[in-house]
Amino acid sequence: MTSKKFATEPSGFWNIRCTMKVAGIVNVGTQVSIVRLQNGRFIFLDSYTLNGEIRELVMGLTQDGSLVEAVLNFHPFHTLHCAAMTRDFPVAKFYGSERHHRACTSVPWEAERVESAAAAVSLH
Repeated sequence: MTSKKFATEPSGFWNIRCTMKVAGIVNVGTQVSIVRLQNGRFIFLDSYTLNGEIRELVMGLTQDGSLVEAVLNFHPFHTLHCAAMTRDFPVAKFYGSERHHRACTSVPWEAERVESAAAAVSLH
């Protein structure tokens, strides 16, 4: 996978669009978004293995990951990247669906599933 684009929005929203090939042939693409909260901390929407220039930009933005509040994993194929996000952002809270909890047991998941009302409340 190679990163294609790091789009910055003045509203505190960043989107990283990347190439992801199935069987090394078909590019299905992938993406991850970063949201700056009002308190200056950040939330990732889905996981992605950051590398190269994109990783440097993200680490600069988040003070080497110390400002990352949480990673919310919504889509099942992003499970491939959950362990890497745990290494990059060890102080963040990790939320995932039932599938994420089963497929990536090395991640210290929060008890609330990402689709639950309890997860939404705990992020406020």
